[in-house]
Amino acid sequence: MTLVDQVNPVGTAQKNDPPLSPLGPYMHGTGGLFNRRDRSNPVFSAIMTPQAGMADAIPVFNGARYLNNQFGMTEWSFDSLITGQTAGDLDDFSKQPTQLCQDGPTAGMTQFCTIANTGGNYKMSTKEVSDDKAGRVADMTDAFAVQVANQFPTGVFGTPTSTPSTQNAIANELAWRVWEMVIGFQRMFYPRVFTGSPANNNGEARDIVGLDIHINSGNKRDALTGDLCGAANSDVKNFGGGVVGSASAGNIMAYIEMCDAYVMHKAMRQGLGVPTYKIAMRPELWREITEIIPIQKYERILAVINRVTNGRAVVNANEAYDERQGIRESMLLPVNGRFIPVVIDDTIAETSSKPGGVPTYASTIYGVPMTVLNGLPVTFWEYFDHSNAQAAAIQRYAGGFRWTTDGGMFKWTSDFSKGCLKLNSTFTPRLRMLTPQIAWRIDNVACQPLQHFASYDPSSAYFTAGGVTTGSGQKYYNEWGGSTPTYP
Repeated sequence: MTLVDQVNPVGTAQKNDPPLSPLGPYMHGTGGLFNRRDRSNPVFSAIMTPQAGMADAIPVFNGARYLNNQFGMTEWSFDSLITGQTAGDLDDFSKQPTQLCQDGPTAGMTQFCTIANTGGNYKMSTKEVSDDKAGRVADMTDAFAVQVANQFPTGVFGTPTSTPSTQNAIANELAWRVWEMVIGFQRMFYPRVFTGSPANNNGEARDIVGLDIHINSGNKRDALTGDLCGAANSDVKNFGGGVVGSASAGNIMAYIEMCDAYVMHKAMRQGLGVPTYKIAMRPELWREITEIIPIQKYERILAVINRVTNGRAVVNANEAYDERQGIRESMLLPVNGRFIPVVIDDTIAETSSKPGGVPTYASTIYGVPMTVLNGLPVTFWEYFDHSNAQAAAIQRYAGGFRWTTDGGMFKWTSDFSKGCLKLNSTFTPRLRMLTPQIAWRIDNVACQPLQHFASYDPSSAYFTAGGVTTGSGQKYYNEWGGSTPTYP
């Protein structure tokens, strides 16, 4: 059953509802966006959607899994760490007893820290649609038979699985409004995976705790006392705006390998086993880094050979090229003898400048821990289960005006008045990271690609759209109208 099929407001009375205001354009009928004589068939969609790699790479859990489905999710989650032990007399050899039968010195006090995390709350709505207008076609040249050759990606976390396909959206006025709504929601939500902050909360508009807060240093505090919990600090480095591959910048692979070595050492000393993690970066930066990885490997070897009298080395350019291509195709980065999966995400924030007239783009590389102890998830999504028992009881009374999809991840309500319909959806996720101390990031990593990739973001200089947003008016002369027909 599709999302559109689930909308069934018939049989439920509403009292004193103000009328909705249907918004165009409609897809079909007079003034319809696709009601054009010059329309080709099939059509291709050039809409850019976010390449939200990190949102989809993080596993998802139902927030009601420990609540017997009576409730949807706790308002707060708490991630606790045994952070250390204070210095005690036992740490100091000079405190050892010098006489027989004397008591030995005691150890310090164990330290404990609990970090609070809250859930986000996001809503989205469709434009109003009128059942008087839906289903109309102007004439046999209208777009009821139009075909769409390509589809935009679906199935990413935060996208309802019941989202209509582009083909279905073009053929159905309500489906088109749902389709538009989902694209707008993706543009808003996916950057929040990194930049989300409860500091943005305003009433029921609540933001998640994004990766920029989780993977940070000096910002973790005990939920009750407010004391700083330094043991929960992530490894944060700054590349200083250096351009990868330039002679004046550092070796970016040396930075990445040092981050990896640092957190791996910490994980081993803390009994976490060998953690798995994913590296996230922007697509432009990934291309530039893979361009220089083989060369920087040779540079590090040559630096050692140069210290050897009469040392020589042979560089095989074909091998370097093949290695570059292999890294790009596999999406695996060679780090300290292991291959780490790389996630490309164009919702990572970037800054741009033009030093010397050359466009330069700086962004962050993230090392996100995924599992410890042979598969225990430590970074994951939780969502409020809107299909919990209490909400389900309300749904039974609300009838077709309230329902859920995606296992309770999305709650839908329909507002129907005098032939006009509007859908609202609520999504309440939480991003958790149980081991921020083995996460890392490298800020201000710059690159100078020959060309910046196109962007999904309407506020970006690299966003392209064009065309019209409204359909044509009446196309035919009528003797009773007394006006000249309008042609597209």
